[in-house]
Amino acid sequence: MICPNCGENDDKVLDSRASSEGYEIRRRRECLKCGHRFSTIERIEGLIPMVVKKNGVREAYNESKILRSLAVACSKRPVSSEQMNGIATEITDMVNNNFKREISSTAIGEHIMERLRKLDKVAYVRQRRIGRVRNILNRGDQMAANKVLLVDDDPSIIEVLKLYFEKEGYQVVTCMQGDKAFAVFNTSKPDIIILDLMLPGTDGNDICREIRKTSDVPIIMLTARTDTLDKIIGLELGADDYIPKPFEPKEVLARVKAVLRRTERARISSHIPASPLIRSAML
Repeated sequence: MICPNCGENDDKVLDSRASSEGYEIRRRRECLKCGHRFSTIERIEGLIPMVVKKNGVREAYNESKILRSLAVACSKRPVSSEQMNGIATEITDMVNNNFKREISSTAIGEHIMERLRKLDKVAYVRQRRIGRVRNILNRGDQMAANKVLLVDDDPSIIEVLKLYFEKEGYQVVTCMQGDKAFAVFNTSKPDIIILDLMLPGTDGNDICREIRKTSDVPIIMLTARTDTLDKIIGLELGADDYIPKPFEPKEVLARVKAVLRRTERARISSHIPASPLIRSAML
């Protein structure tokens, strides 16, 4: 086998170990030129272990992905390559010892976190935050599935915007009464709200104020009021943008996408490990 360290094709086998199910043999090798030790796996052709993701999608299990993730978490930490290989080997054995040759991505993540928690606290914190950022990025990749709550008492506006958003793949929830808007928000849990300022029952400013008590969901004000003071009040109450009527539906769609992008970036930034956090974890 070619040595991954020096590229020499000359090694000796130090140890061979079969999985309990007998589907594969793991061999520990040592390069005769540089002394680097590495592992190889021999498995029965056709039996491909699979990883089941949270959305039910299955993909071929790849131990190198686990090692790359561990290498990032353990960078410049006192965790040896042997220890990282050991964690990856444990997970590979978990897959191969399963009758269906499958393992959930959740089980992989939990095993990695448990092992890192015992090995190194800083690596544990890094891996935990890497997982959170990955989840956020996955949600960002699925922006077309985001849910929009349209709150306006004009049925023609609701109809036009609903058509445009659904064409782009968004889920759309509508509400035409101000006094019901907060209840609809609580039940629908939208990713962004387009909120008319002048509504029957409760006006948009009151709705915005009430939502901001419990949520930081993006809110775009959509109103016929063009006075600068009205805009200032809406923005100070927590609105993220302000679009005057009349408007172009394409502009509303573009502004929604822009606000969602900014929101995703802010969430990702808030989950990037910072040096003070790392230092505190070391204590």
